[in-house]
Amino acid sequence: MADVIKFEFDQPVEVALRFTEPKVFASNFAGGDDRHMYSTTDGRVMYVTPLTSARIKALQLAHGEFFSICKRKDGRLTEFAVSREPMAAGPARPATAPRQPAPFKTNLPTRLYAPAPAREHKPSTELETRLYAHPAVAHEPPSQLEQQLRASIDMVNRRKAGEQGDGTLAVMAPPPVKPAESRMAPAVAEFSSRLVLETNALVDVYAAALKTASERHGNSVKPDDVRSFVVTAYINASKSGGRNAA
Repeated sequence: MADVIKFEFDQPVEVALRFTEPKVFASNFAGGDDRHMYSTTDGRVMYVTPLTSARIKALQLAHGEFFSICKRKDGRLTEFAVSREPMAAGPARPATAPRQPAPFKTNLPTRLYAPAPAREHKPSTELETRLYAHPAVAHEPPSQLEQQLRASIDMVNRRKAGEQGDGTLAVMAPPPVKPAESRMAPAVAEFSSRLVLETNALVDVYAAALKTASERHGNSVKPDDVRSFVVTAYINASKSGGRNAA
C-alpha cells in the first residue's frame, strides 16, 4: 500500500505527479467535498480537495514535472498553495498551551465543623467586624458583652450548617408514610355512605312498585317481575345519567 503524504502547516512539499489526472473518491457525507488522489513518481499518494486539484491543473504540469505544494492557514480557513517555483518554509508555529482543566465544583461544605477560634468568618456588619477583629489590631480587649455576642453568632452560624447542640449534624427525617388503609379511609367512607343511600332508595322504589302491581294487576305480575323491572330501570338510569330510564 502506497504511503500517504502528510502535509504540515507552512512546510512545503516538492513532488512530481505520476499521472496528471487525479482519481476522484466521492464523499461519504451528504454535501461533502470529494477527495482527489494524485500518485507521485516516488510511489506515494496525496489527497487534496477539488479546489486544490483545480489549482494543480491550472499549472498545466508535464508528466514528471516537479512542483511545490504547501498547507497554510488563512484565518479559520485551511488552504493549499501550489507553485512551480520552490517555496520557503514558514516560521514554526508556537505549540498550543495545554488547556487547563475546569475547576472542580461541589455543593458539599468545605468544613462541617471547626472550633470558634479557627473559624474563617467574614464579618457582614460593623458589629461583627469589631467582634472578630484581630487581637493585634484591636484597640482594647473584648468585653463580656462582646464575648457573649461572639458566642451567639458562632452558635447561629453552626445551626445554619445543621449542627445541633451536642456537635452532631441534624439530618431531616423523611415524612411519615401513612398506611394504605388510612389513605383510603375517606374514599371508602364516602363510597359506603353513597351505597347505603342508593340501596335504601331502591328498596323504597321496589316496595312502591310491588304495591302498585298488586293493587292494579293482582297476581298477574309476579314480585320477581317487579324486581327485574326495577333493576333494569336502575341500570339504564345509571348509564344515561338519570334520563330516559324506562
